[in-house]
Amino acid sequence: MVVALVFLLPLHTVFVPAGISWKPYLLTLIALVVWDAVDGLGERRWPWDRRASIAVGVLLVATTVGWSGLPEARGARLWLALLVGTLLLLVVDRALREFDLDRSIMRAVVWSAVAMAVTATVLSFAIVGTFGADIIEAIDDLPGIDRVGKATYLTEGFVALTNWHQDPGYAAAWMNLWAALVMAAWARGWAFSRWWLNAAVVGGLGAGTFMTMSRTGWLGFVVAVAAAAFFVHFRDRTPWLRLLRLLGVAFAVAVLLVAAFWIADRPGVGTDLAEAVDYRLSQGASLGAPIEGFVEEGIGAQDTRSVVWPRYVEAYQTHPISGIGLGVGWATPGMQEPHNLGLQLLGETGLLGLFAFAAVVYVIVRWGGGTIGAIALVVVASTAMTQTVFFEPTLWFSGALYLGKAGVDRTNLHSSDA
Repeated sequence: MVVALVFLLPLHTVFVPAGISWKPYLLTLIALVVWDAVDGLGERRWPWDRRASIAVGVLLVATTVGWSGLPEARGARLWLALLVGTLLLLVVDRALREFDLDRSIMRAVVWSAVAMAVTATVLSFAIVGTFGADIIEAIDDLPGIDRVGKATYLTEGFVALTNWHQDPGYAAAWMNLWAALVMAAWARGWAFSRWWLNAAVVGGLGAGTFMTMSRTGWLGFVVAVAAAAFFVHFRDRTPWLRLLRLLGVAFAVAVLLVAAFWIADRPGVGTDLAEAVDYRLSQGASLGAPIEGFVEEGIGAQDTRSVVWPRYVEAYQTHPISGIGLGVGWATPGMQEPHNLGLQLLGETGLLGLFAFAAVVYVIVRWGGGTIGAIALVVVASTAMTQTVFFEPTLWFSGALYLGKAGVDRTNLHSSDA
């Protein structure tokens, strides 16, 4: 069941709305939590890591202190998303520590990456108009599907791939994380026996990230493959020649796929790749977006980090201890979520939330270890500056890989570290 959970983790665009979004991975996680709890009750012990349990418990309490009545529903939903993330951390960590499911979990990542790369390729052709003007809308109208592509930023000619997520940036974050973990699995012999198949998967995910038109995603993919290459070379002693061969083929696959998308791009139908790329490149490292033609679902100028970030600083200065409360930023006119982990914590949970989160990080770093988890944490941390990863399972799954010492030979561990 843990294997199924990991395979489904990136799938966020398929769900049944009933108070909250009942996603496939969430249902699987609930079943695992119940299983662990019953197992622990039968053995008269706490089933999960005690240090991590205490740390996340404090975090869950600290993030409720500043709650406000205004956006109560959104604040509660965000808190539930945080609860889900912390339970994911505990459940996957236990599966790694007690049941040695390292290889099985990483194999699930590989096959999930394959599925994600395939859908990214097919949907990218759909977005550029290969299958007609209405195909994306038709897919989005299917029961249980939110969306697979998002018209954004420009009034026309800009449709970003969202693939397994509702948001292009988080879609890219998942594809980047999975690409890095495929490389880690390949280096250990846990992926496909034919090296070029692993390269093709990484390249397919890279092409998918390109089609999200997310600057954070583009940079994040470079960070992901570089971090994976660095760690598997210096920690796992994978020769540079093997790594460069893998990355060379992955790059070639990504370029060929993007070229195919470009050739298939139909003028006036779906996205216009030349226009979308030109717009993104014209932004450079800017934190804002031009107001003219800006159609981010009617949000307007406040969807620029240059506008939102100072307001979160003001929110922290006004309520430094408890913050203004989870969800208040989005419910306040002229604000929304900051797309920044630090500002999210400071502005909405204050110093209480920041220090509680730091305690969770300390537990993970102090008692965790291993190349696989280190790669995952670096990839997720690289997005924290421009994305709010606090409520996204990427953060908590990466923490679980490190805390659970994924890929580490436990027979060589001292009892105090086990």
